[in-house]
Amino acid sequence: MTQNAIVISCLCENSLRSLREIRMMRNLPIILLFFMLVTNVFATEHYSTILQQGNTSYKTENYEEASKLYTEVLAANYESSALYFNLGNCYYKLNQIPDAILNYEKALKLNLGNSDIKFNLTIANKQITDKLETIPKLFITQWWNSFTQLFNIDTWAWIVILSLLFAVALFALFKLSNTEFTKKTSFYGFLLLLCLTFTAYLSGSKQKQLRENSTEAIIFAPSLTVKSSPATNSQDLFLIHEGTKVSLLETVDDWYKVSIPDGNTGWIPISAAKQI
Repeated sequence: MTQNAIVISCLCENSLRSLREIRMMRNLPIILLFFMLVTNVFATEHYSTILQQGNTSYKTENYEEASKLYTEVLAANYESSALYFNLGNCYYKLNQIPDAILNYEKALKLNLGNSDIKFNLTIANKQITDKLETIPKLFITQWWNSFTQLFNIDTWAWIVILSLLFAVALFALFKLSNTEFTKKTSFYGFLLLLCLTFTAYLSGSKQKQLRENSTEAIIFAPSLTVKSSPATNSQDLFLIHEGTKVSLLETVDDWYKVSIPDGNTGWIPISAAKQI
């Protein structure tokens, strides 16, 4: 083999090797995606088994074991309203009231209209020390809050999609119709559905905001002195106890500025509360 032939042979081998590498690079995203899908399937099956074990422990009244299994599932970022609700029930049975309230609140955050969660949360709140009077809200605010809780966020999303589709269909009917009655009916129906779409969108957006923004917390210290400023040597304002829900107003270093249902505000250590 001549020197030129050797060079050509080497070049061919290098080209083939390069082509193989290019093919591998092109296939790499597919391989990674396949690996991720397989891993996700196995992980889902694994935690589904743990969840079933937790349900079995709950049914046999082994609430401590059930709470550990449910917590393991939540730690893997699998969450649902039912899972938080069951975990809250476990803690209530174990007489760990602050943990029960925290998980009931998290369950309610994912399913605002659920009457079972509201009932259990009310029962749990009767077990805490602080019985605070809530400042009355304006009627329109109370009505709007109640209205947005009629459905969960997924139902509101479907209402938005369906009402918008029907609105488009009615608008098309309005444009194509030749009779006055049909034009009027389709036009007013179109406006009504647009209002429904907008209202459902606002309701779903509010639920989404409540779900994603953690602006409330549950006190876990047996008793806690609320301070006038974010410092341990600041003035004592009032006393609150474990299980009380507070609104988070501001964060400075290791302190939360909070307000309680009766309108009083002050500062508490971050370590004394857990966010909902």
